[in-house]
Amino acid sequence: MDNEELGDDDADNVSGEVAERQARRLDAARRKKEEEELADYTKNRYESGRVGQRYAEDDEDTDARFQDLPDAQRDPKLWLLRCKPGHERLLVIQLMQKFLDAAHTDKSLQIASAMHTDIKGYIYVESFKEAHVREACQGLNNLWGGKIVQVPVKEMTDVLRIRTVQKEKLVRGSWVRMRRNDDYKDDLAQVIDLEPDGARARIRIIPRLKIYTAKGDDDAQERKIRPPARLFKPEEIGKLGGDVEGPMRVAGGRQQFAYDGMTFEDGCLVKVVSIKGLRWGDDVTPSLPELERFKVGMGSAADDELLAAATVAKSSRQMLAVGDLVKVIDGDLKNLMGKVHSVSVDGNMVTIMPKHDMLKEPLSFQAELLVKWFRMGDHIKIVGGTRHLGETGMVVKVGTGADDEAEGGEKQKAKRSSSATTMLTVFSDMTQSEIQVSAAFVQECAEVSQGLETLGAYSLHDLVMLDRTSVGCIVKVEHSSFKLLSTTGELVTVELAQMGRKRDSKGVLALDGHDNKLEEKNAVEVIEGALMRTQGTVKHVFKAYVFIHSTDIKDNAGIACIRARQCRLLGGAQQPSVQGYDDMAEADSNVAARVFAPQSPGSALPDTRAAA
Repeated sequence: MDNEELGDDDADNVSGEVAERQARRLDAARRKKEEEELADYTKNRYESGRVGQRYAEDDEDTDARFQDLPDAQRDPKLWLLRCKPGHERLLVIQLMQKFLDAAHTDKSLQIASAMHTDIKGYIYVESFKEAHVREACQGLNNLWGGKIVQVPVKEMTDVLRIRTVQKEKLVRGSWVRMRRNDDYKDDLAQVIDLEPDGARARIRIIPRLKIYTAKGDDDAQERKIRPPARLFKPEEIGKLGGDVEGPMRVAGGRQQFAYDGMTFEDGCLVKVVSIKGLRWGDDVTPSLPELERFKVGMGSAADDELLAAATVAKSSRQMLAVGDLVKVIDGDLKNLMGKVHSVSVDGNMVTIMPKHDMLKEPLSFQAELLVKWFRMGDHIKIVGGTRHLGETGMVVKVGTGADDEAEGGEKQKAKRSSSATTMLTVFSDMTQSEIQVSAAFVQECAEVSQGLETLGAYSLHDLVMLDRTSVGCIVKVEHSSFKLLSTTGELVTVELAQMGRKRDSKGVLALDGHDNKLEEKNAVEVIEGALMRTQGTVKHVFKAYVFIHSTDIKDNAGIACIRARQCRLLGGAQQPSVQGYDDMAEADSNVAARVFAPQSPGSALPDTRAAA
């Protein structure tokens, strides 16, 4: 009875054990049938009915991403087409619309999809055959279907892979450019502060005010002209009819003005914008003229603020060079010291030779894990930043910007700190004075530099017009500006773009305290004032003043400006080299008969004052 099928009449006479055994048999038969059906379905779905040709490359492909994927030979192919750059999205939409329109006709398009990526000038179409792609692309403008390329199967998934780019973090002091399609598009700006949520930033930018382009009440003409970028000047806006409110004092001693609902600070427009409308990173590089305008608008603290901003915006790894002493700041080898052995081309990896008894082989680190290290007594050269570029000197103090009260003694000499927070006090070889620079822009060196000597068409010790009535002598050449010593003894900082014309002192004369004629290159001695008994050489003569150069003068590159009457010509009554001038101390009777003619080489007029 166990081997026979039970009928309906036998259902009441069967025992429970027999019924259970029969149920297990039926369940096993059902599972076997389902497995056979699933095997047939899988074979028909994923196996090709033809014998495929194999190539040697197929056996060498070891990409694990495709090991668990089904056979792609039965899926549509991906085809690459060239198009006019900038029309990729429009062409994909046109193909989609054409596909939907043809779906209601007898001739539907034989394509599965169309797409484009961030690569300009190309679109992708998915279809089984190239002929189907050509048929779908007929009649579409800006699509160049002459050459259609099939994307290899193993590269199809890479087309739609999401590419993530690690964007540089926006921080306070970063330089940015405006994205918005308005008057400020592509203009340079500087981030003052970030809001707590990080979605908006407070920026400083050179304003573009429409009051400069407004003519009457013609708004249409006003919109067509892009206003010029000018620093905000309340007097100038007032003359043009603008209503300016202020000044108002804010933190840091700055002056604020309000005009037309906008806030201006030290000539710059201050506003809050969304960071989505900003561009920043390595592709934003301020030009020299742009930085000069920002320095003018930022007042007297411009150099310090721009240097601080550059220090924050640029990491110290960009200044690492072979031979630099560095320290590891994180990881298993934290606090390990070493010297830079090599730097990769992109600057991301640095190989150092460790200074450790048990480590004899070079080690590689990511650049952000290393910082420069200095100590008192090191001789360095400034290689970056906006101030003191090219100067050399000796480190006399190491500490942070807030650490002005550093401890003395032997511990002070061994003190070291990371370049991200370290400020070095350096005794300059050029100015013989102390300057402060960030350690990120410093390298050890043995040479002694005199700093920059030329910038543009100007050189050290040139005489330059400050205005129509005053001049100044260049005593220092900086990264983008000059320091000039005026006739009043004041140091004046002048930007390169604002420098006046140079003045030549050749042939210009002045009288010393003994009525001797002074001119360029004469040797003189100071007989009055704080520089009494100082000897030097006349560099320039201007009206009643002379600029002298002496090795005894430690400030202002050895230049001093004094009145001509406060010095005397060394060597007595020395005649000037300019021909055609007689002695100014002749008798009055001879003055009327004086003729400004070249002197005879064989004759010289006697000095009547000396004879007397």
